[in-house]
Amino acid sequence: MLEALSWERSALVEYVSIPVYYFKATGKKERWGDSRYFAFVLPSVRGPGGPPEAAIRPALLDLGEASTVNESVKEFRLEVARALRLFKSGIVDEAAAEKHLAERGRRLYDLVVSPIKQALGERTTLFLSPDADLNLIPFGALQDETGRYLAENCRLHYLSCGRDLLRFEGQEENSGETVILANPDLDMPAPDRLARQKALPGTETRVLMQGASRSRDLTVSRWPPLPGTRLEAESIKKTLRGEKTREYLGRSALEEVLKKLRSPRRLHLATHGFFVEDQDKSSFLESGIRTARSFPTASRPIKIENPLLRSGLVLAGANRLGKENLPEGCEDGILTALEISGIPLRGTDLVVLSACETGLGRIHRGEGVFGLRRAFQLAGAKTVVMSLWSVPGKETQELMANFYERIEKGEGKAAALREASLAMMKARREKHGAAHPFFWAPFICAGEP
Repeated sequence: MLEALSWERSALVEYVSIPVYYFKATGKKERWGDSRYFAFVLPSVRGPGGPPEAAIRPALLDLGEASTVNESVKEFRLEVARALRLFKSGIVDEAAAEKHLAERGRRLYDLVVSPIKQALGERTTLFLSPDADLNLIPFGALQDETGRYLAENCRLHYLSCGRDLLRFEGQEENSGETVILANPDLDMPAPDRLARQKALPGTETRVLMQGASRSRDLTVSRWPPLPGTRLEAESIKKTLRGEKTREYLGRSALEEVLKKLRSPRRLHLATHGFFVEDQDKSSFLESGIRTARSFPTASRPIKIENPLLRSGLVLAGANRLGKENLPEGCEDGILTALEISGIPLRGTDLVVLSACETGLGRIHRGEGVFGLRRAFQLAGAKTVVMSLWSVPGKETQELMANFYERIEKGEGKAAALREASLAMMKARREKHGAAHPFFWAPFICAGEP
């Protein structure tokens, strides 16, 4: 797979956010300072015509205070959210909205991309391993000083860490089929779900996570239906007509379906994703140590919940949670990231999460994003395609149809996603005179390209 890439024009770029340590601090002076972002750039020496190994020099670059970069990320995402509200309300001036976002993106580009350009040289294939808040933005949506998006100039491949490159060489077997799950019946009663579960083929459920409860009571949540995802699923099945596919729509889009999976070739999930904030556990922790006088009470919130219990996917019956008694053996329609991590997906070539903000999760400095992305990678999936913000259904259908058409023609996963995004960019420019990244840039491809 990787031999097809232009190795002589590629580089690994690892971003890391770390606190500064002052070795010369004495007395009561603080030894730890504020965090800063650094970029480690490692050009490739592989490929015909590439430079000799002796000519390659890794670079470590100081990008400045983390607070400055993180604030710029926040401003970028707020502008994306603002665009969503404008488009939903019908106030559509795409050119003006794109210009506003470009200003935010240019500031971020100057902070995290411009400083590494000299180290990159002419290399245009970049393996990016973002850290901390940089996981929350698609680098391809950042504009350079000429007004071109990074996606137009470079091929971007996202990694959890640089060592992921080493595991791409291995090959694992899969079932050879594509499983598509979409448009779950979110109001499906428990007895109907149980009857459908029992009719599913395969052995008993393999995913068992004992002693782990979800972060927050989700009974107050109500998710709207997603009728557009049925069209998305049907379009994908039509595109892959020469391949073996299994389709689970509406009342068949059950939690049990995913828990019985065993290494499909591809897995496409078109439903809601969720990520809830960490809950304050100060009172719980203090109640356990109240008798130990050496422990002071917490002066600020203590947030220690497992992030894999705070994110997940919404499946059939999820809106009935807390409104009915579950029969024995019946699933509730909420599949957490922790449960996903236990599904056997070794050998699965591609997982596509066509849902809202499926790429988000708790940010761990130096450890990437803990959430759905990490869960599927822990389960063994080679590549995960996911969104960083809520995406309109029509545009998602168009982008996914183009993406799978290119996959079917043999293009690499990251290349297919990039070309599908660029095609949408071009189409919007021809039709609307502008191409806001809100429509074409939300999906990123993480893992094996």
